[in-house]
Amino acid sequence: MMANDFDLAIAGAGVAGLAAAVHAAADGLRVVVLQRGEPGGLAREMARVEAVPGFPVGLAGAELVARAVAQARRFGAEIRTGAGVTGLAAGGGARVLRLEDGAEVTARAVLVATGADRAPLPVRSLREFLGSGVHFGIPAALPGAFRSGDVFVAGTPGAVARAAPRLATHCRGVVLLPTGAAVCRALPPEMQDAVGAMPNVRVWPRAEIVEAVGVERLEALVLRDRRTGRTAVRGAAALFVLGTGRPRTTWLEGAVELDDAGFVTTGPAARRPAEDRAWSPSRPASPLESSVPGVFAAGAARCGCGRGLAETVEEGMAAARQAAAYLRGLGADAERAAAPAFTSDVEVLHA
Repeated sequence: MMANDFDLAIAGAGVAGLAAAVHAAADGLRVVVLQRGEPGGLAREMARVEAVPGFPVGLAGAELVARAVAQARRFGAEIRTGAGVTGLAAGGGARVLRLEDGAEVTARAVLVATGADRAPLPVRSLREFLGSGVHFGIPAALPGAFRSGDVFVAGTPGAVARAAPRLATHCRGVVLLPTGAAVCRALPPEMQDAVGAMPNVRVWPRAEIVEAVGVERLEALVLRDRRTGRTAVRGAAALFVLGTGRPRTTWLEGAVELDDAGFVTTGPAARRPAEDRAWSPSRPASPLESSVPGVFAAGAARCGCGRGLAETVEEGMAAARQAAAYLRGLGADAERAAAPAFTSDVEVLHA
């Protein structure tokens, strides 16, 4: 095969892309990962990632990324940096990725893992606690320590209000820090009523974060009242920053279906041409497969992805499994097409 022909091409080397690369390469697929900058994405900036099996005290995000890159390469995956993807073309059994330098990479399957722009952190000092008390999104599994502490949620009014019910059942106290307009004016009446009915949820629409405090993990937040200018220190078991910017999927426009916000739609949510025989009842789309057969999506670029690091890693691995199953199906179809058709002139008589 040519150097630019692969079984699976992964656009994006964040944690979803790297997890998929490790899993697919270990499964024997020829894998290439294409990344404009350094691998790792947001995970590289995390001071400590604590929800990693085998590391009871956690490890730095940069170290997690370095280990994932080394593991993927050990299994045979090729990781190319300085290889930003600008377009996708699909025809027959080939999927062609166009790169910024004009080169092309051909693969039988593609995984879109280019991520999304994250909501900005309120203050710079929060960056050192990423993964150690400060999180983008809310993890699927909440630590038991939250039951005896207060957690803070910063983000758009709608996002923080929607997060309140789940957190209220698990945490001692929940403090909502809506950005922009006051939450009472930004939420629909039914959402206001739902937040007001939870006794351990407080809304501080005038409070803004000015500093994060802690030794090895987040311990407290310094808050300032926008109206009076007064500051106060509040103990914090965690801070969840909600909301994302636009997904990095402009290069996919016109190639696969995107929702109104630009996220890749997958599974049953993706509309597919009725005349496309690839979507016959015998070959339904996989949950992480886009509107184009053999093009999958995982991580923050996908509509409906969980925003925690653990969910993103799991989704990357699941996408690799689904891509491998798709490729096995292609192989079976090719074998059936290539098999000679035998006819027999001998009549077999059964007693």
